[in-house]
Amino acid sequence: IYQYLRSINCTSLEYYWSAKSKKQQDFLRTIQAPFIDPYSFSGFLKILRAQYLFIEKSTFDVYYTKMIFGRFRFIQTWHGTPLKRIGIGENGKKKGSKILTDKNNRVYQFLHKIKFFTRQKFKYITAPSEEIKSLFQNVFENLNVVVTGYSRNDVLFNPALAVNDYRQIFNLNKYHKIILFAPTFRDNNDTQNPLSEELSEFNKQLNLKNYLLLVKKHPWQKTFIIPNNLSNILDVSNVVDDIQELYPHVDILINDYSSALVDFMLSKK
Repeated sequence: IYQYLRSINCTSLEYYWSAKSKKQQDFLRTIQAPFIDPYSFSGFLKILRAQYLFIEKSTFDVYYTKMIFGRFRFIQTWHGTPLKRIGIGENGKKKGSKILTDKNNRVYQFLHKIKFFTRQKFKYITAPSEEIKSLFQNVFENLNVVVTGYSRNDVLFNPALAVNDYRQIFNLNKYHKIILFAPTFRDNNDTQNPLSEELSEFNKQLNLKNYLLLVKKHPWQKTFIIPNNLSNILDVSNVVDDIQELYPHVDILINDYSSALVDFMLSKK
């Protein structure tokens, strides 16, 4: 949405990216994108005065906490197809969250009645289908769900909305096919390596076919290591921030139990 407003040179709206890290702020300066530092006084005032606050997971994306008081208008764009349980659908699975999810809990019932939960206050929630709309209305306890598709997937139809040109960054034009391996996060300890320890033979086959295998790990995967001396296997996890921006350049996606699969299906590849 932010990139779209920039692409049409929108002057009728005042809009900013809420950039909490100095690295992100420096990057936004280089591409001349309007942003605020939410921890500065001017940034704090911008948040207080904003007519709408766009988030993709929780209010912490742009705000300071996950639970808020006040009449803020949050628009929840979400970040994937809910193949796993989310929101109150988790039913207190996380330690200490039962009061926040168990409908039979008296404290929960009181907090629900006074509209304490941020999810109840979302002005709009975007969904990709009628089925997901119904699910979101339940898990967010909010009827303000509109079927628009996910704005994060617009880049599949208009690559110009991408912030980074990964075709140029990774010199992808020199390869016959680009394969992306994107394993999902597992709830159990991250101890399994999803690829063989010996990748040199695999790399030879990729080289013969002039294929490139890109590996984009989940941010929480720490023990899965790709050697950096392979000509046709490249770990891009620390370079690629938004996996959606890779999709337009990828011919084949290797995936498991992840909504990346559903997003990529839009490309019909």
